[in-house]
Amino acid sequence: MFPTYSDVLRGMEFCPASGALRRGYGDSRPRIRFDGDQQYMQCQTGRPRSMKGWRWIVLPVAVTVVCGLALWKITSWNRRPLAGPQQPIVLEPSAPPTDPSDGQRSGGEPADPATALRCALERIPVRGSYAVAVRDMKTGATADYHTGRWSYDTASIVKLDILAALLYRAHGTPLTGGQRELAEKMVQESDNDAATALWSEIGGSAGLTAANKAFGLSQTVAGSGYDWGLTQTTAVDQLTLLERAVGDDSPLTPSARQYIRTLMGRIDADQRWGISAAADANTSCVLKNGWLPRTATGLWDINSVGEIQHSGHPLRIAILSSGQESQERGIELVQNVAVAAAEALTGATPVSSK
Repeated sequence: MFPTYSDVLRGMEFCPASGALRRGYGDSRPRIRFDGDQQYMQCQTGRPRSMKGWRWIVLPVAVTVVCGLALWKITSWNRRPLAGPQQPIVLEPSAPPTDPSDGQRSGGEPADPATALRCALERIPVRGSYAVAVRDMKTGATADYHTGRWSYDTASIVKLDILAALLYRAHGTPLTGGQRELAEKMVQESDNDAATALWSEIGGSAGLTAANKAFGLSQTVAGSGYDWGLTQTTAVDQLTLLERAVGDDSPLTPSARQYIRTLMGRIDADQRWGISAAADANTSCVLKNGWLPRTATGLWDINSVGEIQHSGHPLRIAILSSGQESQERGIELVQNVAVAAAEALTGATPVSSK
């Protein structure tokens, strides 16, 4: 016979020795003991203890007092002054280190171009991969940066290379009317048929390779057959090509370079994206973009090269990318990279000025 809930409330308990319910406040009281996983009750006899009620009040109070005294002792010890006078710590002056968080030295001095560019671009979330090379024509600062890959498909930016090769082969001789018409369609409208026709005019892959050797492009491999859009290149090589196509250090004649600059300045309105996002308001820019969906992956190559004005600095920028989930997202990435790169280079200290 075991006690019910009401029996427990009335102070009744079960004693296994006698097999009966007994009042718990008399000569016998239950003792609960744990032995492994078993719990059992043992009836013990003894005198009633009159202090049972208030001992549960005295014990917590005593524990609280002891803990309080111990805590007071510890805190008072920690507040003791150190023996002897304390000497101030003196740090030796040192050169200001580069702060990777903002592309500047800790003293506020701008970082070198490579560090400034890296710090600026590391903040941009990477989708696919990209590479960028940029030169500040005002200060001479130059830097490049890439994520993952080094070499990329040119897509339609190779059309600038085709035009430069055509003018190089002409050796200063004016282009024919047909060649000029094809060149204008190829660059301003990014017409593929016009590019294929002029690809044949320059001698295809071999002709482009020969011209690129004269231009100093050592990391560009022309596409085979008529796959001019699959020409492989690097951002550094494209920056070199811009110098040869529209800059002063070039085997092309001044009139040829001006012709290229004119066509790149008249790009159709729906193609004026890319590095132009970093251009100052109300300034002109020379530009050639490229975009190519890859049939094997469904991902996009998005590229942009040219020259802009940013904060009063003439900048030449080449940005290549691959693995973009859509044309729109690829353009967004390229434009974010262009703005960050332009800001970094115009605020950097050229290596030559140190």
